[in-house]
Amino acid sequence: ALLLSAKYAKEKVAFLNDANLELEILRFQVRLAKDLRAISVDSHGHATKLMLDIGSQIGGWTKSAFRAEPI
Repeated sequence: ALLLSAKYAKEKVAFLNDANLELEILRFQVRLAKDLRAISVDSHGHATKLMLDIGSQIGGWTKSAFRAEPI
């Protein structure tokens, strides 16, 4: 929902920062699931790669939006 909100908002940076925080929480939860052996190491690796890709996309979008927004 945060990424959709950012897509349609004039001021996107706040939504993107919130989305990045949610992604960080998800990273922690996936790491915890691996440590508790609720998911396999392979599943953890796959999820980590996907979250890294998503984080890179959010970071690029945030950088672009930050330059575009008025100060």
